[in-house]
Amino acid sequence: MISLSEADLAARVRAVACYASQLSTFWPDAATMEQSMRRYARGIQAPAAERYWVV
Repeated sequence: MISLSEADLAARVRAVACYASQLSTFWPDAATMEQSMRRYARGIQAPAAERYWVV
């Protein structure tokens, strides 16, 4: 797991929002996307984290 600060999480949300075509595929709007990303990040590890995938 990679711990995310609030600034890290906010940067990820802004980055995802840059992909408008992908945004509309997964979420109805940017606010829902942000809520979903924050909920997922908090669910992994408090206060927020992201999974680190090893392939």
